[in-house]
Amino acid sequence: MRIMYYPFSLRASLAITLALAGCHRSPSSNTSPPPPVTVAHPRIGAAVDDVALTGTVAASASVDLVAKVSGTIVAKGFADGSFVQRGQTLFRIDPATYAAQLDAARAKEAQARADYERQSLLLTDDATTRANVDAARSTLAQASASRRTSEISLHDTVVRAPFSGWIGAGNVDVGAFVGAGSVKLATVQRIDPVFVDFSMGERQLLALPGGWQTKGRPVAVGRVDQHDYPYQGKLDFSQKGIDATTGTQTVRAVAANGGSALLPGMSARVRIAAPAAASAMLLPDTAIQSDPLGDYVLVVDAQRRVQRRDVTIGAAHGGQRVVTAGLSQRDWVVVDGLANVRIGQPAEVHRTALK
Repeated sequence: MRIMYYPFSLRASLAITLALAGCHRSPSSNTSPPPPVTVAHPRIGAAVDDVALTGTVAASASVDLVAKVSGTIVAKGFADGSFVQRGQTLFRIDPATYAAQLDAARAKEAQARADYERQSLLLTDDATTRANVDAARSTLAQASASRRTSEISLHDTVVRAPFSGWIGAGNVDVGAFVGAGSVKLATVQRIDPVFVDFSMGERQLLALPGGWQTKGRPVAVGRVDQHDYPYQGKLDFSQKGIDATTGTQTVRAVAANGGSALLPGMSARVRIAAPAAASAMLLPDTAIQSDPLGDYVLVVDAQRRVQRRDVTIGAAHGGQRVVTAGLSQRDWVVVDGLANVRIGQPAEVHRTALK
């Protein structure tokens, strides 16, 4: 085998040439191009600054019926789970004892009245004393009070519906003995109208004209399986102040419930509408991000570098969000490609217009 030997100068020249070739490689082979993003100016248009929330339906009135007098249930005047009218007889307690007590009280009252009248007549002839007349008057007053008490007891042997509404299952059967106030006989609920209880965050509250002065503001309510809000009502109550633990305010709406489609315990969607803004600034919901510092968007500056811009947002509007502060109409906001960019880094910009 023949071995070739090169002079030192030739070997050094080859090494230098290879080293220089490595140093002059194109920078593009190691550097990634700027990530592509799509940017747009905020859209300016009319928007109703709705606040959408989720709440829980509750009966606008609910009463647990109890017996006011003791006795045996002798009649039940409703079907379990039915609609009852105000004043309808629901239970009857055996009235015999209370009717007899009333008869006795009336007899005592009649006797006391006769004695008082007799004493008054004797006084005109100076045949009795003023003290005897006063004592007879007192006895008559006590007898009259006893008679009225007996009338109330007899009246209370009939348990009636306090308002029109739905009644649940009865808890006692005919023939059962009940003590006064000892057992819940049944529950009556009024569900037209209904209450809807929910919590409103501080930002949502401040986004409404008038802020915490919410009572009487129109609302619309829908079930979770409905896309619209067919039940109309108004805000009925708001707890003054924000709960420091949750950052929310307790609010209640009252809404018409024709057909009883909203039932106590159901989840419900609530929409609170504010007056329409003719020139609201709108961005897609997907363009707005949040972190512990608050809500923000990414914008591209004149040098095509990505920057953070803190914003104040309003309510949702058809997949878009109202921006109330932090942006101008001339800002280029990143609306697509957010996952590819980093704040302070350049980006490959593609412009579009929001619809």
